[in-house]
Amino acid sequence: MNRYKLLTICSLTILLSMSLRSIAQKDNAIEQIKSQINASSDTTKAELMLDLSFEFIRISADSVIYYAKRAMAESERQGYQPGLAQAWYYLGSGYILAGNYADALDSFNKCLSVSKQIENLKLQANAHNGLGRAYFYLGEFPSAIDNYLRCITLREAIKDSKGLAVASGNLGLAYQKFDDDDKAEFYLNQALHINRSAKDTLNIITDLINLGVLYENSSRFETAVETYEEGIMLAELFNDEVGVAIMTGNLGTVYSKQGNHDKAFELINRSITLKEKSGRPVSMAYARYHNQAAYYRAGYYDRSIAEGEIVLNIVEEHPSTELAMNAYEFLDLAYAKKNDMSRAYVYRTKFENLKDSIFNIEKSEQVARLQTLYEKEKQDRVIELNEIEIATLETKNTLQRQTAIFIVMGLILLFGIAYLVRSNIFVNRARRLQEQFSQQLLSYQEQERERLSRDLHDSVGQSLILIKNRVNLTDDVDTSNLVANTLDEVRDISKKLHPMLLEKLGLTSAIKKLVDEIDANTNIFIESEIDDLTDIFSKDDQLHIYRIMQEAINNMVKHSETKSASIDVTIKEDKITFTVEDHGKGFDLIEQPGQFQSLGMLTLKERTKILKGKLTIDSTKGKGTKISLTIDKKNLATT
Repeated sequence: MNRYKLLTICSLTILLSMSLRSIAQKDNAIEQIKSQINASSDTTKAELMLDLSFEFIRISADSVIYYAKRAMAESERQGYQPGLAQAWYYLGSGYILAGNYADALDSFNKCLSVSKQIENLKLQANAHNGLGRAYFYLGEFPSAIDNYLRCITLREAIKDSKGLAVASGNLGLAYQKFDDDDKAEFYLNQALHINRSAKDTLNIITDLINLGVLYENSSRFETAVETYEEGIMLAELFNDEVGVAIMTGNLGTVYSKQGNHDKAFELINRSITLKEKSGRPVSMAYARYHNQAAYYRAGYYDRSIAEGEIVLNIVEEHPSTELAMNAYEFLDLAYAKKNDMSRAYVYRTKFENLKDSIFNIEKSEQVARLQTLYEKEKQDRVIELNEIEIATLETKNTLQRQTAIFIVMGLILLFGIAYLVRSNIFVNRARRLQEQFSQQLLSYQEQERERLSRDLHDSVGQSLILIKNRVNLTDDVDTSNLVANTLDEVRDISKKLHPMLLEKLGLTSAIKKLVDEIDANTNIFIESEIDDLTDIFSKDDQLHIYRIMQEAINNMVKHSETKSASIDVTIKEDKITFTVEDHGKGFDLIEQPGQFQSLGMLTLKERTKILKGKLTIDSTKGKGTKISLTIDKKNLATT
């Protein structure tokens, strides 16, 4: 049972996602149609009133009748026959809802007459279905079945599967009255199958009501309970209070027949409360009849009699042969239990007379003849229904295949995206590790250079000074010069390994010192403009900038063959630019791509990354090379 409910809830959720408009949408539609009527043309105005009449079905019988009459008047004024036929049909539907079955018969017959004049098969089918409903409520079941069969024939001719489902459901309900459960179940399940395929929620609810009644009357109580519960869940989700009210009362009757009287009264009273809101007297009469029968089964005979009298009062104003017959039967039984045999006999007589008028042999034979006539066309209908079913299954299979393809493609895309994301994560992680390694390597390199520089200066340099002093005492000029030159070379190497001037005087003075050394030791004419960099960069950043400038200047001296160059440091509002530009031989970036893969150039790039700066190299063969380092002030480390 729990598994069944779970599957039912899942199926109902799917149905609702593809079903008809919600109640809120219906209200909006009604308001929109009303607002359009005044501004519409004559023909459109009649159509809009017909739309309003349709929207009020299952909401208000009076509103259905009101707008159907307005649409009828507008259609007659215009001579608009299709609108007139449709207005008669909606008027008859409104009378059905209000329990005025005689007026309903008249309206549907007029709809049929106009529909035949304009040769509109769909409207003819509608009229026959309406006539069948009116005859059904009046207890004229052979006439009801005759009209339902005519409706089905027309629906099949125009391939109206939705209308076929409605007519099949009504026909199945009529066969129940003749206790022909096999035919009833066939037509009701046929209707349910078509409506499930079409995702027609409201008609699915109607089909479940009718099937529940069939299962209840054939004592298949467990199946009836499951059917009603499925219908109630669907109706509640769809906000269909009419459907909820009907099935709640029917479900209460099932529990009453099973002897669960407390549950029965709870459900039936809920049904009465809901039906009081609907303003549909015949529907209320059915709820009171459920109460009448439930009180009788529970042994409350006085209450059962009181409810029966309420039913008869309603039926007197809104005739229903079936309801009257049912009320007479339980009044007879209740009075018999109270030993009031005279009254019991009165109601038994009324019950038998009505029953005989409905189910006599002649009418049964008439139904059989109608069915025989219909069976002649049954094979064609079955074939067509099979074609509809095949087409539905093919559509379903196509949708399933398309869904499967979309799912597979979606999974492939999802896995692809996941793979790319994962790969990107690994690439970024590897890049970060590489950057960390490079930065650590540069840091270790600078530390080692500093150590070597200090060792050369403090140890080797001091030793050479002592040697030079001793040699000077011997008057050995050549040896003294050799030692002096060696000492100068050691000092020069020490300064290149680690710029002591950078630590002592700062970045600005260190860069100026580089410029002065080039100007003093080469034939290159140097122009320079160096802004003051005091307290701008951290100690580590100063060292990286110095090394970049040192490498760029050394490359210019070694490779450019230039006679002039410029070295500039420019501070602007948002950035600082370091530039080394020569006017030498330059090189072609395409012909010599290896220039960018040298160890010195790779070191420049790595130091630039650490500084979060931008390094640009612009070189033209025969015109020179320009190397620029740009650092945004927002990326500066704390000094």
